[in-house]
Amino acid sequence: MAWILFLIFAKVTVRKLERNPETKEALGLEFVSGWRIFNIAEALVLPKSLLHRVRGGPLGGLFADAELLREHVNQFDRFLAHLFVWPFALAGVGILVIVALDAFHVFD
Repeated sequence: MAWILFLIFAKVTVRKLERNPETKEALGLEFVSGWRIFNIAEALVLPKSLLHRVRGGPLGGLFADAELLREHVNQFDRFLAHLFVWPFALAGVGILVIVALDAFHVFD
């Protein structure tokens, strides 16, 4: 389900932001194909205070500019970002918990 939301978010929101000349350079660095989609979604979902602190750090250029992106998206785009990011985050945390429990031989 999260991958379907990934594709929808990429087609609807990311494409709109990439075509806009004002936001094109504020989307963050793309290490691998698709990384920019995660950068944009995080910028729309995470709290402004956290993103401001991250953007002010030495690795700030790697992240998308949340303030600028939030000016150019609508409520549906933000809702779609929430639907996309949180299932991925929960799945990642779940995998880490299962690996840790397996390392302590809980499942034996």
